Amino acid sequence: MTDLEIEALLQKTMGLKVASIGKAALNRSIQRRMKALSIDDKAAYCKKLKSSNLELKELIEEVVIPETWFFRDPKTFQAMSQYLKTQWSPKHKNSFLKVLSVPCSTGEEPYSLTMSLLSSGWPAEKFAVHAVDISSRSIALAKKGLYSEHSFRDSDLAYRTLYFQKSPRYYTLNKNIRDKVHFHTGNILNRAFLCGLGQFDIIFFRNVLIYFDTHSRHQALVTLDQILANDGILFVGHAETNLFSNSPFIPAPFTQAYAFLKKSKLQLNAEARNSSPSEPAAKFAKNSYTLKCKQPT
Repeated sequence: MTDLEIEALLQKTMGLKVASIGKAALNRSIQRRMKALSIDDKAAYCKKLKSSNLELKELIEEVVIPETWFFRDPKTFQAMSQYLKTQWSPKHKNSFLKVLSVPCSTGEEPYSLTMSLLSSGWPAEKFAVHAVDISSRSIALAKKGLYSEHSFRDSDLAYRTLYFQKSPRYYTLNKNIRDKVHFHTGNILNRAFLCGLGQFDIIFFRNVLIYFDTHSRHQALVTLDQILANDGILFVGHAETNLFSNSPFIPAPFTQAYAFLKKSKLQLNAEARNSSPSEPAAKFAKNSYTLKCKQPT
């Protein structure tokens, strides 16, 4: 039962569907932590894991594998610029734009968002980019802004010349770009997720749902519905679009961008009326999972 207990704990904490990464990968992570603690017996490690939030955090760090690069899926950034120009800006003249990248991994995505906005002529004082990841190690690396060749996989690298300084070992991101991103350690399955930051106009939530179990997907989608502005846009990974049926979102009209818009209250209410209480549409319409924010003191 030891393996199943560890899997259940990770599923409860971070929504991990173990099949999405494979039992072998999980076992390697467990073995690394057991070696670090000089524990030979997996049952003893399981006991340690259950009694120590710190060790649970360390195992999560081992399980999370950062895999990202700058301007991953370029059409997504093009779609974001098009949406802002044709739909958002006309309704929000002189408004402040709020962007969210979650999970942000080692920072390539939120920094790409910042560079994209600045390159499109968006005034630096008119937007903020927030970036969140469950891994404190990834956040620490992201804040340094040091990247190897591995982070640059696009054929068009003009932005690298413009925004990075080359050193023998790394490319160092310019400080003005780093300063535009606000990093947070957080878990979207936590009911206090980003409390106090309000809603966002653009959310990048890519390649996450494929790792979640069904219950965690539901929680994440309802949370995204709550933190996305009514006329905001949500970008996901290409393998995740089929997970949005019976959700509070509808596909946005962008090819190869994998974006969604929020359904209106009228749409959600109509779906709820036409579904039984046990069906997903009814659950979403009733907002069955809500964020619980503490009021500031």
